[in-house]
Amino acid sequence: MENITLKIIIPSIAVSISLVSLYISMKISKRNIRISKLEEILEIFFFLQVTYSSVYEIASIIIHFKNEVSKGNVYTNLLDKFIVDKKEHLEKYNDRYVSEKVARLYVLTNAYITDKKNNYLKMRIRLFIDLIIAMNEVIEDEGESIPIIIKNSLPDNTKISPLCYEIENDIIKEMGLGHKNLNRKNYETYKKKMLQTIMLPH
Repeated sequence: MENITLKIIIPSIAVSISLVSLYISMKISKRNIRISKLEEILEIFFFLQVTYSSVYEIASIIIHFKNEVSKGNVYTNLLDKFIVDKKEHLEKYNDRYVSEKVARLYVLTNAYITDKKNNYLKMRIRLFIDLIIAMNEVIEDEGESIPIIIKNSLPDNTKISPLCYEIENDIIKEMGLGHKNLNRKNYETYKKKMLQTIMLPH
């Protein structure tokens, strides 16, 4: 009787252990996948932050020129400057590649960023995406129509930077690895000190 009971219990325990191990393994795998996607979101977001200044420069040049046109202030040197400035910036800018990155960020954000109460991380990323898309539209159609989101104000780097820093912080928190974003103030102090140490006099 005991032998029969053991024959039933031991396999049952083995099956239970296997199921628990499988569950833990799947949970770890799912978490690792999410972390890798969050890393990709952070990477794309950083790329778009760096690109933002170029997009802003081109879009603001076009918008400024269109405003001058509407005021009747178009004259030869302004037109020449517009053409030169626009060409110079466009040579450094790949709108198709930027659009692909924006699309990828949009998909990953919707799939892997959670909507936590009073956090609004997904919405903040979406706002950043919408600004890039709006400026891209200005560039693509030469400012023929200005999207509503940037019609009254086009935020430059100094205005968008605090929002980006908050987004970075919260993406890192989402990873749940216990790390924090680099403190900008501390870094600027460190950078200034180190550059004084390593820079050779001219």
